[in-house]
This record gives sequence, structure tokens and C-alpha cells, in this order.
Amino acid sequence: MLKKIGLLIGMLLVLAGGLPVQAAGAPWWVWLYTDSGVMAQVDSSGQLLQQFFLPADPGSTFSRSVAMSSDGRYVGYSVTSGGLPSVRIYDLGTGAVIHTYGLPPNSVTSLDYAASSLNFSPGNTSFAFGYVKDYDFYSIVVIDMLSGEAPTLIDDNIQAGLGGSLNSLVMIPVVQNHTADLVQFTAVPYGTGGASQYPCVEWRISTGYLGFCNSYIQMNADTYANTGEVVMALADLSFPGAENPEGMGYLQNTIKAFTPATNELFTVTTLTDLILARFIQDGERVAAVTSNSSYNYVFNIMERSGAISASVMGSYSGPITSMAGTLNGFVFTTSDSMGGGGGTTLTFVETRFNVPPYVANIWNSGMGADLRIVWTSDLRPAAIPAFNGWGRVNGAAMVAPVSAESAPLAAGTLMVGGQARVYTTEGDMLNVRTGPGRNFQRLGTVGNGAIVTILEGSVTADGFNWWRIRLPNAQEGWVVDFADGVPTLIAQ
Repeated sequence: MLKKIGLLIGMLLVLAGGLPVQAAGAPWWVWLYTDSGVMAQVDSSGQLLQQFFLPADPGSTFSRSVAMSSDGRYVGYSVTSGGLPSVRIYDLGTGAVIHTYGLPPNSVTSLDYAASSLNFSPGNTSFAFGYVKDYDFYSIVVIDMLSGEAPTLIDDNIQAGLGGSLNSLVMIPVVQNHTADLVQFTAVPYGTGGASQYPCVEWRISTGYLGFCNSYIQMNADTYANTGEVVMALADLSFPGAENPEGMGYLQNTIKAFTPATNELFTVTTLTDLILARFIQDGERVAAVTSNSSYNYVFNIMERSGAISASVMGSYSGPITSMAGTLNGFVFTTSDSMGGGGGTTLTFVETRFNVPPYVANIWNSGMGADLRIVWTSDLRPAAIPAFNGWGRVNGAAMVAPVSAESAPLAAGTLMVGGQARVYTTEGDMLNVRTGPGRNFQRLGTVGNGAIVTILEGSVTADGFNWWRIRLPNAQEGWVVDFADGVPTLIAQ
């Protein structure tokens, strides 16, 4: 998640003569937002075209993010006034709020975690978001843009529809994609937000169908709307660089791509110290952003084959807070978090016509502001080009796992009735017990690589999640799914 980056570094990518009058390539403009409720529109020549506050009562608090429709007309945001939160849809064409959906007190919406134009369905017929109330209730809401009616999917429906396989944790459903009859969301346990991946769930509104998906297992994924493809940076123990030397969690070390045409999620390339991945240059390329030990950013310009064709290096006075692709490259914002009050800098990188890429600081907000890109005008080409295949050169895969026995963190979700592979390291064995807890009798052990069937779970006890499994020899018992910072059951 971008809010987790928090890298403190000093500005380097400054061209002689200060801010340029016009960036290379076709003209474009962006909308930016800060959680004080300010919207600002800036064009590629560095002109501030307009700026305003989203409607709210004095003293209100706003969501960390907003969703802007793909045509740039509507803004979906959440606001809390007098202790009462609500989600509102603002029409830039009329300058008015056209829908307000009231929420229970103490609710937090998915707009505080992630938001994009994909919260709106195609044609702006509806708007989807998730929310959680305290630690005991969560829901997905779909607002009809014409009638204002709002079908909902509540936690009991979700748990029942998925057979209880999300266990008993309260989560916040972070909506990532919404079409006329489909909502896809990342199931994030409430109170967390820094893990490499989470379950992805899809809901068919008309039928009530619920099932798991592979497209949005990372909150900070990016979607190329013209094709529905998704790219993300993920930790994967099948490749070097995933182990954190400090022993806390894992490091993102692969770029994964999801293709809806084949419903596949696979590895495009491997890189160390990955922060995020974004489609750039109208989806033809991907920028894989890394940060080295000196807290400098590197924008690795990656072909769809996985090959790195160029790199842009720089250091900044604050973290990269947002990034979006354009027709001829990409734009990103950095925020001065060193206490200097330098505000937000908007930078453009032109990758299509220049080698090396052309870099230009377009605009600075001035002191104090922390604005983030929420929409860009430069993403609607006349025709979608014929892209090369992901992770392949002349039909051959670019990367391969280190070992077939390694544990991919980007595997599926553990489910009752499904299968899992046991994963242990250094010759360790996984204990099998008569019940879900360390006080239950040990029946035996199972070693690395064994394929087991999941019969029941999960049950939380002694700080672990326990699943009842059937071993290849037909013996049944309870095992944990995570121990000593390592997953011990990998869904197949």
C-alpha cells in the first residue's frame, strides 16, 4: 500500500531551469485529491485549472481516497460529519451531490484503503464500495446511480456463500472492480493493511453467487481498464529475495500479471525491493518501482515480456504517494515529508519517444499540501494495440521458480473441500493433533510437499489458525496454516 511506503529521501530529478512550460508528448491533465477534501485539476503545462472543496459540513473528515468515474464526471467519497459517516457521489457537471448513503456510526469505508474509477460500473450506472462497523459487521453496498437504491451484501451472506472459508475474522471488503453485475473485492482483515496479499472474492449481484478470484489479491494492484488485465508486486517464496532479513513478513520480489481471458495469474519477472507496479504508456509497458538501501527510487521500465528496457533513478524529499499511466508514459506525485513544507510535486516521465526517458517536474502545490492522483485524461486511445504476451519471448517463459518445493505466496485461498500442500523448511515436520490447539494430543507429523485435503476450519486457538485435514494415508487431524513467519499450508 502506498501509505505504507513512508520513505524519506531528497529531491534529485530536477531539470535545469526549474519547472518546464510543457512536458513532452500529447497534452493531458490530472485530478488530484487530498484527504482534507480538496480536489485540484492540473494540466501537462503545469497550469492549475481549478481547485475546490468537496461538499461537506464544517469540521467534517474525509476519506483517504476518492473514486472518480472513467469519464471524469463523478466523484465518490466518504465524509464524517457530527460523528455520522456517509458516502456521497458528486457530479462535477452540475456542481452538486446527487446521492448520499448514510452509514452507521463508527463505520470505515473501503475508500480509506483504495479507490479508482473501477468503483463505478461502465456507463456510470452504479457505484460500489465496502465498509466495516466497529469489529462486528461489514458489508458491500452498490448504489444505483439513477434511482439511488442500494443492494447490499452483508457479512453473514459472505461467510455462508464461501462456506466459512474466510474464517471468523471481521474484514473490510475493499472494492477493486465493478461491472454491471459483478463486484470484485479484496478481503482485508480489519485493523491490518500491510500484508503482501489477501483473498480476492467476487459477487454476482443478480444471482448472489460468491467465489474466490485471482485478480485482486493485492490491494495496490493496477488494472488496465481496456482489457481488464491486472499487474501487481507480490512476495513469492518460489523466487529469491522474498525472505526479509529482519525477520518481519516478506519482501515483494515478483511482478505478477492476471489475464481475465484465461483467468491466469503468473510471474512476469523478478526484482528485489519492489514497491509497486503500474501500467504505463497506454498499457504497452509496466513501471516496476524499486527502492534501494539508500532510499532512492528506481522506475524500471518493463516490457510485457519481463525484460527491463530502461530505468529512471531519483531520490526525493518524501515518499511516492501516487502514480498513474498516460498515453506516452506515466505521472507520479511525491510529498515533502522531511518537515520542509514543500508540499506535493507532480512529475511526468515520457517513455514512448525518448531514450532515455524524458523526466519533467510539472507542478508543485506549495507548502503543506499532500495531493494524490485520482484520475488522468490520457488513457483513452482510439484503438487497443496488439500487445505481446506476458512474460514470454518467442513463446518461451522468461522466469522459472527456484524449486518446485518452494512455497508461492501468490497461491490460492485455503478452502474446506480443497487441497493444500504442506510447506516446511530445513527438514522440519508439521505436527498433526487430535484437536485445534497445542494442548491436544499429537497424532504424528507430516513433511514438506505432502498433499492434504482440508475437511474443516479454520479455528483460531493459541494464536494460530487450525485446519482439520486428511493425510494421504487417510489419517485425519488438525494442523496450523502459519508458523514462525512461514505459511505451512499452501492452497492448490
